[in-house]
Amino acid sequence: MEKSGSQAQTVAHALDILNLFTREQPEFSMMEMSRALGISKSSAHRLANTLQAAGYLVQEPTTQRYHLGLKILQLAGIVLANMQFREMLLPWMQWLRTQTKETISIYVADNDVRVCVDRLEGTQDIRFVVEVNSRLPLHSGAAGKLLLAYQPAAIRKRLIEHWLAHLEGSILLSLGSFEEIEQELAQIRQQGYTVSKGERVAYASAIAAPVLDYRGEILAALTISGPTMRFTEEHLRQWVPLIQHAAATVSEQLGYIATPTLDERGKESGPAKRRA
Repeated sequence: MEKSGSQAQTVAHALDILNLFTREQPEFSMMEMSRALGISKSSAHRLANTLQAAGYLVQEPTTQRYHLGLKILQLAGIVLANMQFREMLLPWMQWLRTQTKETISIYVADNDVRVCVDRLEGTQDIRFVVEVNSRLPLHSGAAGKLLLAYQPAAIRKRLIEHWLAHLEGSILLSLGSFEEIEQELAQIRQQGYTVSKGERVAYASAIAAPVLDYRGEILAALTISGPTMRFTEEHLRQWVPLIQHAAATVSEQLGYIATPTLDERGKESGPAKRRA
């Protein structure tokens, strides 16, 4: 029992060390940790070494000061990714619908299909309607192609080779070869969005942008969809920056860090700006 109590105290001290770090003070020396916790310097050193070996702390070689390691970010990302990200997206879905008056949907990948997990119908008399929980192809439509583009290379290869051998009729697959399809998907990843016009449903168009987690792996495709007649070049120029901004903001809230590349028009507004 005494040994168990000692181990529990050691764990408690290790957690106390991690809890020292704040935005205001992101770094500590060994002496500062020892004094803050009221433990000996040797005990603090032992605990810090253990946390450093596990990736929870990093010691700067020049200053010998400690800061939090990437393991903390990984754990935070797991927590955030398992939160109801649909709730995080909802105000942005509402904002996008207000801006575009079109249907806003969220899709996730499930093996070789995509599933609509949430949607807000457009406010126009003629609008695109998709049922929540509907399962649609991953090889066609903006959301499908986007989700496919961000899958790991091995999964993309397996799916595409299977489709090329067994399916016909998809615009993506009509490119003809695995290499050409991969080139198209690489372009989608590079530009950070994709557009489809009449690929799955005649006279229907869509724009999709990725919601990414802290590892840069895709969680969902955020989509604007509606009749092709309203997806004019002018509207695309307006809407693409908006959906990229919405998806990128939620991705950042989930721990994803990226170099800003969005059009400044999309950065000037949105529900987050109104809450600030």
